[in-house]
Amino acid sequence: MIVYSYEMDERRLEVFATVARCLSFSDAARSLHLSQPAVSQQVATLEAELGAKLFERSTRRVRLTAAGSALLTRSESLLREYSDVRRAVAAAEGRIAGDLRIAASLTIGAYVLPTVLVELARRHPEVRTRVTIQNTEEVVAALRTGHADLGFVEGEQVDDPAIVFRRLREDELVVIAPAGHRFETL
Repeated sequence: MIVYSYEMDERRLEVFATVARCLSFSDAARSLHLSQPAVSQQVATLEAELGAKLFERSTRRVRLTAAGSALLTRSESLLREYSDVRRAVAAAEGRIAGDLRIAASLTIGAYVLPTVLVELARRHPEVRTRVTIQNTEEVVAALRTGHADLGFVEGEQVDDPAIVFRRLREDELVVIAPAGHRFETL
């Protein structure tokens, strides 16, 4: 008896899903912090392994094929399963691990989150973070649809009973001007 086995590589699946969501190899590469040729190679390898073309490519557009759509439907649940397995094994050993999808508004993403992510990585090196920087409405939508596990926004603009809001810190705005400017007396 001959037994065939197929082991799907999690990273290839993640690259595929990112390209499918972005519908762009270049945007996916930026999102994954990979080169565009590396993303193309991962997708080509996955296509060869599956024996199916996953994307229709043209000079300006990328579209999913029927096979790509079928894989995308399953890939997101498979990627969640991979993360759940890592999280469960780590928890059984008293560690924190797994994927954490963070959505942050523009200002927080630029000025607050980098320091927080460095500290998170130092304390919990087995946590893999994926950060998207969006406007507040998109952060809330990502939480609502399950595309983000955690969101950070400025202000209390979130009025949704399905979203739990916790204040983390206060902001102080300061006006600065050159000496002698008319705003100096503010």
